Amino acid sequence: MQVIFEDDIDGSEAEGTVTAAFNGVGYELDLSARNRDKLLKAFGPYVEAVRKISARSSSRRRQAISRSPERTPRTSSRKVSAR
Repeated sequence: MQVIFEDDIDGSEAEGTVTAAFNGVGYELDLSARNRDKLLKAFGPYVEAVRKISARSSSRRRQAISRSPERTPRTSSRKVSAR
């Protein structure tokens, strides 16, 4: 038996699956080489700027946040002028 994946965008034959996470939600797309290239080109500037994290460090961070009794807002190092 042969399994053929279908491109989730245009229905053509997919060459692989692209996985990504955004705002804590994981996503998968089966894409042809053409659509994979289009996706990488669109996300290129963002992919170059991201900080990679491992699943292990991500889960530890979530556990630390959920265990903390008080959550304080982040502070910025930028000065904001009062108007």
